[in-house]
Amino acid sequence: MLIYFPYMHEELLPFAPLDHVVFLDPGLEDASPSDAYYRPESLPVSPKQGAALLNDCLRFGEQFKDPSEMAFFGAQTPEEYFKESTLTIKNELRARLNGEVESSQQHDNVPNAQFTLMLAWSLEKGLVESRELEQGVRDSWDMLGQNLGVENADEREAVLGRTVGETSAPAVTPSLPWQRVMESMPPFLPEDAVLVVEEHAPCVGLWEDVGVVFEEAPKDLGLPEASRVCRAAAWLLAGRKHCPESMPWAEREIVVAVVAASA
Repeated sequence: MLIYFPYMHEELLPFAPLDHVVFLDPGLEDASPSDAYYRPESLPVSPKQGAALLNDCLRFGEQFKDPSEMAFFGAQTPEEYFKESTLTIKNELRARLNGEVESSQQHDNVPNAQFTLMLAWSLEKGLVESRELEQGVRDSWDMLGQNLGVENADEREAVLGRTVGETSAPAVTPSLPWQRVMESMPPFLPEDAVLVVEEHAPCVGLWEDVGVVFEEAPKDLGLPEASRVCRAAAWLLAGRKHCPESMPWAEREIVVAVVAASA
């Protein structure tokens, strides 16, 4: 099975979707958005529980006046975050993940891995909605400009840029936590999974830097010409120096296919 990485929403893909590749669905929604998604069976955290956990995290985030203070959370795995945090929410989240969530998986921390994927899914969804809102504003402005007789598209764009720049905060491009996604995926991937990545993705450069070996992709994968594949432990692909004891599943070797941007 070919699964996109790290994105879980079609709108964020940097290339045209491939017919036989699907997105991972971590189970935050009541049902998968379409047949283009793969939802693993027997997920330990239900959509209802995931939504409640996510709401707790959002309330937690509201306590920070400076968003940069949240960087600590993004740099840690859920287990490390729970260990270091001194706020009350750590006890609430740990109780839910370790107590209320019944898991048939091999390790008690598997629900943490699923919740990490849910967080990434939510972050992506927010980014998609933000882009749609921005495009809606541009479309409305374009229509208004035409109605007012501003025919030149470049002129309309320049005026819009000045207006938006004077009335809104500077745009910030969020960094999607692909490292956390990589190390959280193994418990939910089928045995024949191959992760599909665009060649200019930041993770590809990191893998090359640490000596991951690539070779020509097998023809039977049905990928575009010049695609490459590699195989390595999930913890190495996630940029770690060793496998965390709390995530034994990260020892699993993951096959990754790197496709050209023009795919």
